[in-house]
Amino acid sequence: DVCFGDTGISIFRCVFGRYALARILWVGRKTMLDAMKMKLPLLWVPLEIRVEDLRKLPSWVRAVFPRGLYFESTAVILNLLKRSNGLFFDCKCLLWSSVACVAASGSALALTTAGVAPGTLVVAPRRAKRSRALVSSSAPGGSSDAVSSLFSAGVDYAAIDFSSLPTCARRGSALLSSQLGFPLSASVPFFYIRFHKPNSSKLTEWFLVDDFATVMPKLNVSRWDAMPAWVFESKTLRALAAGAALIFRGMDIRDVATSPFSLLEVFDPTIECRHNYTYTIWAGVDFVILLPDGRVLDKRLFLLELLKAYADAA
Repeated sequence: DVCFGDTGISIFRCVFGRYALARILWVGRKTMLDAMKMKLPLLWVPLEIRVEDLRKLPSWVRAVFPRGLYFESTAVILNLLKRSNGLFFDCKCLLWSSVACVAASGSALALTTAGVAPGTLVVAPRRAKRSRALVSSSAPGGSSDAVSSLFSAGVDYAAIDFSSLPTCARRGSALLSSQLGFPLSASVPFFYIRFHKPNSSKLTEWFLVDDFATVMPKLNVSRWDAMPAWVFESKTLRALAAGAALIFRGMDIRDVATSPFSLLEVFDPTIECRHNYTYTIWAGVDFVILLPDGRVLDKRLFLLELLKAYADAA
């Protein structure tokens, strides 16, 4: 028997790392119920669901997939993982564009839709009609990070076209606007970030990042030598160092990221869009971002929405 909570590996990383696991499970005819017995978080990879297993699965699974879930081939699974990565990337591009607006204005303008200040994690009221099935924070694959905040109905996830890379930030804006049912502000002066712990469905604490717009330009260099001391004490660097320490224990962030510019690339979509990359991890670790008004950037949320769309079309 395999128990993922006891293994010395960390699965939930890049698209192809997760696809390798999903392929092994699908070829071995392992279902969501099998995965749950193995303590594999249920929203890490696409998993088949047998109708006869529904009564043994969490209530949110029964609500979302009343007819079960089946995949014709591993190619379908790979496409779902690529698309969930792409949706996360689009929202990350939007985040970069929003922070760039703050940097250009020279002031930290609060989100007009939220009216909150750094350090106060206030979530705006849910104004839009919600999907009827919610993933509770205690569900396998969930955590205490607002996984229950699903997207509003009306977004056709299956029809999203990723071939037009320059429009990624606009797609991200539309996706995030659907989450609470009203548009984003033009700028995001701060956000919270947390990281997936290896070998676990748990995440780190939230790290407040409110100096992103001032730190990022300083990282646009190839060497650490001339980096101002205040950058290393910034909340941006401290958060990224905490994420890197989950895999590279005891190592200085300058040894993990040999170039400051590689930190910039975690968030700057320019090179990725040009070369059709989707860099959505940092130092081998997945991360979740929470915006000031409660919107969440989480690959698990996107995968769930894509699975729902796939099941509805079947």
